[in-house]
Amino acid sequence: MEILFIDDDPSISRQAKSLLERIDDDFQVHTSTSAEEALHLLDRFEYDAVVSSNQLKGMDGIDFLRVLREERRMDIPFIMMTREGEEDVIIDALNLGANRYIQKEISSEVGYSLLAKIIVQAVENYRNVESLRKSESEKRRILDSTVEHVIYHGREYEVLYANKAAADSVGKHPEDLVGEKCYKVWGDEEEPCIDCPVVLAYKTGEIKYGQVQSPDGRYWLITANPVKDEDGQIYRLVEVSLDITKRKLAEKELRKSEELYKSLFYETPLGTFHYDNEGVITDCNEKFLDIIGSSREALIGLDMMNDLEDQEIGREVKWSLEKGEGYYEGEYKSVTAGKKSIIRTIFKGMRNEDGEIYAGIGLVEDITGRKIKEKALKEINRSLSTLIENIPGTTYRCKNDEDWTMEFLSKDFEELTGYVIEDVLNKVITYNELIHPEDRDYVRREIQKAVKYGESFKIEYRIITSKDEEKWIWERGRAVEYHEKEPEILEGILIDVTEKKEYEKELKRYQNQLEELVEKRTSELQEKNEELKSFTYTVSHDLRAPLRAIQGFGTILLGEKTEVLDEDSIDLIKRMTRAAEWMDKLIQDLLNYSKLSTDDVKLKPCGIQETVDVVLKQMEKKIKEQNAMINVKMPLHEVMATNTLLEQIVFNIISNAIKFVPQGRNPKINIWSESSCDNVKLYIEDNGIGIEEEDRVKIFEMFNRLHGVESYPGTGVGLAIVKKAIEKLDGKYGFSSTPERGSTFWIELKKAAGG
Repeated sequence: MEILFIDDDPSISRQAKSLLERIDDDFQVHTSTSAEEALHLLDRFEYDAVVSSNQLKGMDGIDFLRVLREERRMDIPFIMMTREGEEDVIIDALNLGANRYIQKEISSEVGYSLLAKIIVQAVENYRNVESLRKSESEKRRILDSTVEHVIYHGREYEVLYANKAAADSVGKHPEDLVGEKCYKVWGDEEEPCIDCPVVLAYKTGEIKYGQVQSPDGRYWLITANPVKDEDGQIYRLVEVSLDITKRKLAEKELRKSEELYKSLFYETPLGTFHYDNEGVITDCNEKFLDIIGSSREALIGLDMMNDLEDQEIGREVKWSLEKGEGYYEGEYKSVTAGKKSIIRTIFKGMRNEDGEIYAGIGLVEDITGRKIKEKALKEINRSLSTLIENIPGTTYRCKNDEDWTMEFLSKDFEELTGYVIEDVLNKVITYNELIHPEDRDYVRREIQKAVKYGESFKIEYRIITSKDEEKWIWERGRAVEYHEKEPEILEGILIDVTEKKEYEKELKRYQNQLEELVEKRTSELQEKNEELKSFTYTVSHDLRAPLRAIQGFGTILLGEKTEVLDEDSIDLIKRMTRAAEWMDKLIQDLLNYSKLSTDDVKLKPCGIQETVDVVLKQMEKKIKEQNAMINVKMPLHEVMATNTLLEQIVFNIISNAIKFVPQGRNPKINIWSESSCDNVKLYIEDNGIGIEEEDRVKIFEMFNRLHGVESYPGTGVGLAIVKKAIEKLDGKYGFSSTPERGSTFWIELKKAAGG
């Protein structure tokens, strides 16, 4: 036991040292003749107790004790020696934290025996209190480290103690909850709940478990454990509450955390190992074994501060355990395997919640190939530099400030602007000054807009070269770095597009010429259309008039002069009349076809049902003559078209379906439509003669008749009109056919809204 004895009389100090060490073999007494010297000794050495006289030269015993307790915060056992009649000194000493006091007149061995007992008792009491304090602190630290809410209740449900988790749940400090009612703090209730496990445990004296919902909607699993006194009476209760609302999530997160830890520790590409507070390896991953070239059995338990040949590693390990971090880089030879490697190791101290380092972790990287990588990196940098210099245009790096302060420019900049790169980098002239004054605001506005939204920018603007020439620049770039209170860094490329701009100018001139030419051709086309309309009128009136006369005269001859005409003459007149009728029909079909090319089309909603009804009404006589059966499946949808064109399409397809039927077969026609999101398909199915494979590409062409007039009369224009009309309506058409069994024609038009 180390004792520091202080008295300004050296003879008393020598006597005290001799007698105390003789009385108790465990004593080692160190002496001092002043409080100042004693303070110096306390800085250098550790003592178990201090015995000091109050009468000292310079600083007296009371001031000495005050320095120890108030300034240095030392709670070392302190025994004050006073003279008789110094009761006020005794009171001051005890108030300052002196453990005991003794009269100074103790020159006899009996007196020093008493002092020895007082010293032993004071030291033992101090050690017991310190042990208890550490035990209580450890218990509190354990309770505060748990996620469960731990609450110590009084008999009236008042909080005597709450751990940190319990206090955090209501946003308070543990000390603030002492004395509060538990049901008020956590349940926001005015009275205890009758089914609360705490209430039930107090009533029954047994441990109770229960699930309770708090006002914030969370569920808690509560364990209430009664505490009994020596007589078996309940006087306290311990409540442990666990938030089970997030338990599953916590378990899942814990598993993820454990897997992450295992992944980080055992599967990281770095060698990783743990060591305790003595520098002894306690665990390591496979990568560490591979780098060192050893086995786990050989490495676990290795003392890195004493067992390694390289003492620098031991120093860094010690430093990490003392200061928190160490670093080693060099060639290492394994003491367990003899393998040599160039390694880089970071030693990191691991701290507990009090900030004390209790162990360490090491990260090891084999950098034997680093030189090769450094050489490769230099080659990459050289290649990158070559690439930058050979990129067409000027690459740059600048600050996003008022001057566009340049930090890097490739060598093409001088050819582009005529200015020396160093002058721009040193701001002899800024890049902002090179931009055409009329374009500066535009450039700044567009770049800042792109930077704000984290996007790249592409802009064209003019610059003024050193020779006062105007050049057009195409620039592309983006912000690549940002530091708080510092402007962004922009990187990009500048390309001279002056020649392109000249081409665009020339192209604009050609476009203007083309527009004039188109306008002229449009005017000519309008004139041609007017001529075509005039021709159509001529054909419609002047050409058809003689045909109608021929038909009229033939009818008169056949009706009034048959008695004077022989059979050959009658047959010739009939042929002439039929030819005139056919010619009139052909002219009408041609007129309808030509109108499709000249008339403007304005689409509007048209009902297919109404159109089919109109067409069938027009063909009523022909349907009866052919004994045709028409089956219309409802509903028929609305499409975007014109009534005239839609009627022409439906008329010609149904007309062909009735006409092209084998002799002896009655026409049978099915009509239906199908609607999709945007379009409507109209189907017209017949049981006619069908279309041979080789004829399918011809049927929509003008005057392309597949059968003679004597078999199936017609002009050969009907399906050409269908094709032209559908094209005018921006639709589609098609068919499928089986010879001798019939055909199915379909058209597809845009669906009308609501149709």
